[in-house]
Amino acid sequence: MRALAVLAVLLSGSIALACPTCGAATDTKGTYQAMTAVMSLLPLLMMGGVIGFIAFRVRRAEREALAPPPQPPPPQ
Repeated sequence: MRALAVLAVLLSGSIALACPTCGAATDTKGTYQAMTAVMSLLPLLMMGGVIGFIAFRVRRAEREALAPPPQPPPPQ
């Protein structure tokens, strides 16, 4: 099975020489700039999402800590 996988990888190498943007296209300046922006901004957005989530949870925990305890129901 492993030999079959190695053979498939070796034979498919000529199929995937380059992506269309790198190999066949002639005007790729905009594509390269867009992908550079995506690769630069994605980690920042991910970190911002994690920091925002943590801040939301901290604020929620503080609100719950400051809230008065629930009153027991009156006896009947």
